[in-house]
Amino acid sequence: MKKFYLKLLFVISVVFFFSNNLFAQSYEVKGAGTDDVNGIYVPSGKKNGKTQYVKGDYVLLYKGCHAKWMIKSSEGNLYRNKIDSKTPPENGWEKGCGEGSVDPAPTVVIVAEKSKAEKRRKTR
Repeated sequence: MKKFYLKLLFVISVVFFFSNNLFAQSYEVKGAGTDDVNGIYVPSGKKNGKTQYVKGDYVLLYKGCHAKWMIKSSEGNLYRNKIDSKTPPENGWEKGCGEGSVDPAPTVVIVAEKSKAEKRRKTR
């Protein structure tokens, strides 16, 4: 019986450890002046304790310093957000200091929420 509880505890621990990525949403970045930044970002592991998201060479991640969230590439910090939140904030983004960063700054929306909003518009 003791082995059963140890195995159960192990399984629960593994599920808890990976649950943030298992249930993480994808995000759409839209309206960025740097056109290649726009698109769907999917979960890709964790960085600084929070899920990070990728789209090709671009990464949407929690930095935790002055710029809490950022969208970066090999050219540097393209867009940043100073809102400290569990998930990427929708608004409050600003142009970063990386080469290739162009105004306007984007908005970031959960893909599932976008789909629900589109369905509501179509039914009206």
